[in-house]
Amino acid sequence: MRRRVTEKLSGPDTKAGRLQRECLALYREHLRDEAIPTSARFLFYELEDRGIVPKIYRKADGTPRARTPAQDISDALMHLREVGLIPWEHIVDETRTLDVWPYAGSVAEFLLEDISLARIDVWDGEESPLILCESRSLAGALRSIAAEYLCPIASTNGQAGGFLHTSLALLARGGRRIFYLGDHDLSGGHIEENTRRVLDGYGDFEWEKIAITDVQVRKHGYEADAVEKKDHRYKPPRVFWAVETEHLGQVPLMRLLRERLDAELSEPLAVFRSLRVGGRFSSLRTERATVSKHPSSYTLRDGRAYWLVGREPNGSLMIASLAWWASSPRVRPGEDEITRR
Repeated sequence: MRRRVTEKLSGPDTKAGRLQRECLALYREHLRDEAIPTSARFLFYELEDRGIVPKIYRKADGTPRARTPAQDISDALMHLREVGLIPWEHIVDETRTLDVWPYAGSVAEFLLEDISLARIDVWDGEESPLILCESRSLAGALRSIAAEYLCPIASTNGQAGGFLHTSLALLARGGRRIFYLGDHDLSGGHIEENTRRVLDGYGDFEWEKIAITDVQVRKHGYEADAVEKKDHRYKPPRVFWAVETEHLGQVPLMRLLRERLDAELSEPLAVFRSLRVGGRFSSLRTERATVSKHPSSYTLRDGRAYWLVGREPNGSLMIASLAWWASSPRVRPGEDEITRR
C-alpha cells in the first residue's frame, strides 16, 4: 500500500515531491480529526505555522517573488486529487458555486424523497444564532457545523455593501445573536465595524466576536504574522495590517464554534446524538422513511420522555424530545431499556 502511494507522488528529493508529502500528511490529520472538508487556505496557514513553507518567497535582494507558497500548495493538492489520494470533495472552493433545483414527479414523491432531511428545532423556539465569517474559505469549513446546529451562515468576503442590506438585514433583527469570525485588524476592526454599522440600522442584535480576538493573537504570538491588506473603498486604497483568522487552524476554530453553540443550547447537541434505542419495532420496518401520525411516547433509562417519529432508509430511528431530535444507529435490541408509556 505504501509503495502504491509513493508511486503516485513526485520524487522525494524534489520540491514538488516534498510538498506533496507534507500536504498528504496534513490532510490525513484533518481526516483523523474530522476536519473535512478543508481548504487550500487552511492547509497553507497550518504548513506555514509549522515552518514547512514561508509566508512569501523572496529574491536575493529581499523583494517578494511573483510565485507564492500558496500557489505551490495549490499545485500539490491538485496533484494529490488527480491521482486519487485526496477525494475531490474534501477540498472546498468557495469561489465557485453550482445551483441545482430539486423536483419530483409528484408532491407525494417529493415529500417522501426529502423526508430524511427533516429536522426538528433545537433552539426551543428562539432564533438560532447567525454565524458570520469574514472569509469564504472559513465559512466553507464551518458550514457543516452550522448545518448540524441549524444556524444560518454567511461570508461577507471582506468589505461588503449591498449583500448586507439585501441578504443579512432581515436576519439581524429582534435581538438575534450574531457570532462573528474575522481577521484581527491591528489598526482597528475596519471590516467588522463596517458590518456591524450597516446591520445596526436594521434593528437590535447581540454581537460577539469568537475569533480571532486580541487575546487569541497575544496568546499565540501572532502579531509578527500580520499581513498587509487594502481597503478598496478609498481612492487610492488604504493599507492596514491584520492577523487572519485561519492562523488559529481549522480544528481549533471548529472546536471554538461548537463549544460556543453548545453553551447556548439547554444541552449540548452531542448529548442527543449519543442516544441508543433498543427494542423491536416491527410496525416500523419499512423501506422508506415514514412519520407516524400519532408518534409513540417512550421513557428511556435517563428518565426523559422521547417520541419515536419514524425510521430512515438505513434503518435508523428518528427520535424527538420536545424541541430536540437525534438519529440513532441501526437498532440493536437490548442495548438500552425502553418502557412504553
